[in-house]
Amino acid sequence: MNNTNNNTKTTVISIIVIIIIIGIGIYVYLSNNPSSIPVTSTVPSSNESAPSTLPNTTDTNVAIEASATAFTPASVTVKVGTTVVWTVTDNKSAQTINSDTGNLLVSGLIPPGGTFSYKFTEVGTNNYHSNIHPSSRGTVIVTN
Repeated sequence: MNNTNNNTKTTVISIIVIIIIIGIGIYVYLSNNPSSIPVTSTVPSSNESAPSTLPNTTDTNVAIEASATAFTPASVTVKVGTTVVWTVTDNKSAQTINSDTGNLLVSGLIPPGGTFSYKFTEVGTNNYHSNIHPSSRGTVIVTN
């Protein structure tokens, strides 16, 4: 019986070690081969500045910070015609912006420091989330 327990423990530990090694290999590969990651966003140059972050605005651009844990601000109210720009502020983790329903917002993978922008042309409430960080959720409310 003790031999069976030892064999089971050895098998479980071996599987865990293999999974960790595969995970590290994928991380290293993707870190060293950024062209293999599908990216549909842009990385701002060092001399560009992001628009100010405001919860309610009549500006034509509004900035939202996207980290591994949250969108900041989580909710913004904008006028029709406003472009919202999400910037990934986490320097180690990519992010996605995806509509809760429909395909209005589909960013693809946004790398650390990268941006995704969308111009809102219709009145409505647009709830979105990250496919990578499911707890990251936000809302863009568009008014006339």
